[in-house]
Amino acid sequence: MTFPSTTARFAPAELTDDAFLGGRLNILQPRTGYRAGVDPVFLAAAVAAQPGDTVFELGCGVGVASLCLMARVPELAVSAVELQPAYAALAQDNAARNRVPFEVVTGDIRDLPNPLRDRTFEHVITNPPYYLRSGGSPA
Repeated sequence: MTFPSTTARFAPAELTDDAFLGGRLNILQPRTGYRAGVDPVFLAAAVAAQPGDTVFELGCGVGVASLCLMARVPELAVSAVELQPAYAALAQDNAARNRVPFEVVTGDIRDLPNPLRDRTFEHVITNPPYYLRSGGSPA
């Protein structure tokens, strides 16, 4: 099996193909590092979006939250920004694999590219960043 735009960034052996929503979505994600679990599924379930709404995800990773939301609510216009190019490429690949339109822009949320900065959205979603416990100070 080949993965078009991701093979330059991840070798196929570095990826897993995981089912979400009881197999309604098939998601490629790195075998090591950040991996989506139930958090983005719960986030998508909590968004009160309606068909035709616009949604913007900050830091989409491999796209699980947005893709789960689009699986639940039809006809959404969903855009996202992701800092890491390899994860942004996986998010785009995952959208193509699951046959949903999903605009993913590689960039930093602290300095959004103009095409995103100039738009408005009904919903903005984000999962908090995750850090190793040893990488910070206790609260």
